[in-house]
Amino acid sequence: MKISELKARLNDVDTLVFELPNGTTVPAHFHVTEVGLVTKHFIDCGGTVRIKLIATQTNCLAQDKCGIPPSKLKVELKTIGTNTNTTCTPGGGCC
Repeated sequence: MKISELKARLNDVDTLVFELPNGTTVPAHFHVTEVGLVTKHFIDCGGTVRIKLIATQTNCLAQDKCGIPPSKLKVELKTIGTNTNTTCTPGGGCC
C-alpha cells in the first residue's frame, strides 16, 4: 500500500486504531511514527503450509514425511553387541 492510498482511506474512517503484535492497541495519545504490515506464510519441514506458526513442543511437525518412526525402538542394553551379523570384528572388513 502506498502512502497516498493510506491517506485516501483515512478520509473514510471515524476512528483509527493500531494493534500491536501482542494484541493490545496503541493508546490514542501516542504519536505513531511508523506503521507496517507484515504477512508471513510458514511451511513446515514436511511441506505443509500453516497460516500461523504456533508454539508447539520441540518436535518435527511432519514426522510421517521426515522418516521419523512413530515410536522409539526399544532395545535392552544387555542385547547390544550380541548379534554377530551386525557387529564388527578386527580384520572383518566391515569398517
